[in-house]
Amino acid sequence: MGTLCAVGQLALTESWQLNTNDMLQGNSNISTISELEQIIGVRRANNPNVAILLAQVIPYQWSDTGLTDLNQRIAALAARQNTIESPIILVNHAVGFDAATDTYDGVHPNATGEQKMANRWYEAIERLFQGDRDPVKQQIDVLMGTTGVNTFVLGAWGAAYYDDGLTNTAGLTEYARIKDFQTGIDRVQLWGSPQDYLLGPSPISGIAGTAIYIDKDGNGSLGSNNELIGIIENRTGLNLTNTNQFVYA
Repeated sequence: MGTLCAVGQLALTESWQLNTNDMLQGNSNISTISELEQIIGVRRANNPNVAILLAQVIPYQWSDTGLTDLNQRIAALAARQNTIESPIILVNHAVGFDAATDTYDGVHPNATGEQKMANRWYEAIERLFQGDRDPVKQQIDVLMGTTGVNTFVLGAWGAAYYDDGLTNTAGLTEYARIKDFQTGIDRVQLWGSPQDYLLGPSPISGIAGTAIYIDKDGNGSLGSNNELIGIIENRTGLNLTNTNQFVYA
């Protein structure tokens, strides 16, 4: 469902908390994102200056890598569809919420969960009032796989995830931490081609492993202009052209 409220000089602001039922009913993440894009198009057709607060799905008791993938896709959708005229700001429910302690039935938030969600909504609304147009703000996701083959999705649908779009930062506050990557079994999915990325040592103190950067200036070498999007923890010797390690959407 969505709620509507008037905000400052913006003609209309809409806040959306959707998609939990899609997950529980087995709908594909691709179809869910497609439907969200259609809703955005309809709302902008009615009001080209609508501001949208788009929330990720809170974890539920039976959530798995499918939920992680959906929340990453929602973040990428916010970044891809964000404009100055019609901003989309992400409400980050993907981290800091524990279904075991923040829900009363494994799905619906209890008082503690409601307070955590309210805090996230307040942060997003505050950013909107302050004129902040970076859709994904200071989001560090911890990705953990299950037994068997896992694909950690850091890009799809025409966009690299965790790219803040800012040219004056290296993205050190927005990236994914892949904690249990099984070399030769698991894969990382990126958008584009191997030439669009660079690998290097982790730039984050206390986190060892291989960092994945977008090659922003296209010169094929690490530098301050490149954008950190992920760290594969405690793994080295990886190769962007190795199809047993990286795949491209």
